[in-house]
Order: sequence, then C-alpha cells, then structure tokens
Amino acid sequence: MSVSLGTIPRASSLQSHVFLWTDPQSGGQVEITERVLNGCGDGHRDEQIFQYEVRNIDYDPDPGITNGFSGFQIIFPGTVPELHHQLAPSIGGPWQQNAFSGRSPPIGAEWDVPPPSVTGAPGTFGIMPGQSGIFSFCTFQRTDLIVNDPPQNSQGQGPNGWAHTWVDIISTNNCVETFIDGQRCLFNGPISVPGNLIVSGSVPEFEGPLVLLMSVGFAFLIIIQRRRFR
Repeated sequence: MSVSLGTIPRASSLQSHVFLWTDPQSGGQVEITERVLNGCGDGHRDEQIFQYEVRNIDYDPDPGITNGFSGFQIIFPGTVPELHHQLAPSIGGPWQQNAFSGRSPPIGAEWDVPPPSVTGAPGTFGIMPGQSGIFSFCTFQRTDLIVNDPPQNSQGQGPNGWAHTWVDIISTNNCVETFIDGQRCLFNGPISVPGNLIVSGSVPEFEGPLVLLMSVGFAFLIIIQRRRFR
C-alpha cells in the first residue's frame, strides 16, 4: 500500500533527536531528525506521532543506476500493536509500505520505492541528494527510546533497522547485493523508536487501578455518610 504524507497538523514536540547515518560502502550520508509530537493526524489528540525527517546529504551510490534513499526500515524493541496512520514522504515514490522485509507492524515499519523488476510497474526515485522527506506513524503515548547501532550483521542490518537504495540490474560499482534482489548498500546507525507504553487510550496504565480504587473508596464514603444522617 502506498500512502503519501499530506499536511501535518500543528503539534507540540515532546522529544527531538538528530542522527547521522553513513553508508560504509559508498561513503554517502543521510541525516535523520526524529520528533515525537503530541496528537495524531487522524484526530486522536491523546496519541503521539513518531516522525522521521530524512535529509539526503549525498547518498546515491551509483548515480543514474541507484535511486537514492529509497528503502527505510525501523524495528521496535517490543511490539507496538496500536501503530496506525503510517505515512510516506510526498517526495519521490510511489512508496510502498510494509511490503518486503516482513518486519511490519506491530514489530516495525517499512517504506520502499522498488524498481520495475520487483514490482512490474514503473519505478521512480526515493529521496535524492539535496532532498528531504518525512516518514511517520502514530501510537499511544510511549517513551522515546534511543537504540544504538552497530552492531550490524554482514549485510548491514542492525537490530533497530536499516536504510538502502534499490537498483534494477544485477550489480553496481559501489553496492553489493543484499538479502532481497534489487536492494543494495544497506546501512544504519542510532535512532529513536517507540519504547514502553505510558498511556493506553486516555488513562495512564499505572493510574488505571488507582483511579478505580479511589472511585470505590469515594462511593463507600458516600454510603456511610448517608447512613449516618438517616
């Protein structure tokens, strides 16, 4: 499924972090600014937006062959079953969501712009050098957890996710083939991801039992007072 990011509602920022990722094969770099914002664009004000703005500094391993920053995978340390309203950048595309790696909600979120050899349809570009694009999704209120990578495995995948480019040929000068045909130059770095649940719906988890106990207590006191004045 492909969804483009439209107008993001004004929201106050709860957290913000900036990360620099470098592809060890080509030397290309991208800057990722992660923001946690109050409220979700679907109208749920008690939820959060996890937003990732990717600024492509100079990542395009083989210009004219690769299509820039065209694959982005985030993996969570635990499940996030309420994840929804996942949006892709308005630049580049068409972006496909949660279609290739198998690390899709509730354990992760994925965005890709694959080539025609993979989709059978015309492919375009991802986020090219000098461009920026925003990826996002909504959750209940959760902690903002920084996950530090490396470690990576031999294919460049880290426990918090990865980024890559796509190509439509067998080999390129600056990229090696990865675990899915067409994906090249996987790399990663530290990033912030949804952590522990703070609020479920509108009542904090740790306050739920306390609220119930207080309600029962107040009801009991009212009954006693009424009996006393009869």
